[in-house]
Amino acid sequence: MPSKSPAKGTRGRPPVYSRDEIVRAAKVAFSQIGYANVTLDQLATRLNTGKGTIYYHSSRKVDLLIAISRDLIGASIAELRRIQALRAPADVRFVMAMRAHMEKILSDQQASKVYFENEADLPRPIRTELRAVLREIESIFIRIVSEGVESGAFRSDDPVMSVRHAMALCAWPYRWYSPSGRLSRADFIDTAIDFALSALKTGPSLHSVTAADGKSTRRGRNPKKTAGSS
Repeated sequence: MPSKSPAKGTRGRPPVYSRDEIVRAAKVAFSQIGYANVTLDQLATRLNTGKGTIYYHSSRKVDLLIAISRDLIGASIAELRRIQALRAPADVRFVMAMRAHMEKILSDQQASKVYFENEADLPRPIRTELRAVLREIESIFIRIVSEGVESGAFRSDDPVMSVRHAMALCAWPYRWYSPSGRLSRADFIDTAIDFALSALKTGPSLHSVTAADGKSTRRGRNPKKTAGSS
């Protein structure tokens, strides 16, 4: 359901929602029930609105899937391009990039579930578009790791395979990570980064990597905190 009440509505008439609100509601429905099991009419029922409101913004269910998918992948690549362009050591950029990518995926697990589990339902041109973006994400990580190998910060005989292992660490936890579990999302992401760095670093792992301003790239931890992941 949308996070706020519809902006419009008059007595005796169903509420009217914006396209963004409909996309958010579709994301919840697709992730909970399954994309194949939701119709636009059912979505209108879930929103307690008229079918016309849904069909005005989207006459095809797949258009909602496209919007959800583009938002997820597009936001991640924008931040990774920024990080790649920074004048910072390769290991620092690797930590920043992996954290940004995992944060985007885990901050919206519903969108991640919808995209990764229904990618085959996207029209071929959209699949091609988004797969090209995913290849660019991979190439950014490969460049960072390769630069790290050249500088001596990383050790890897096969940067491509090293990055693909790291990408798996980023992509798949949406299926089983729980925000109400033992670790916070930030701490959970740190454990994944530490694991990736343990295979790449010639010296100590995440705690030794500092950002360009001299501050630790690792988020502060509260040992008493129990809310969190996995």
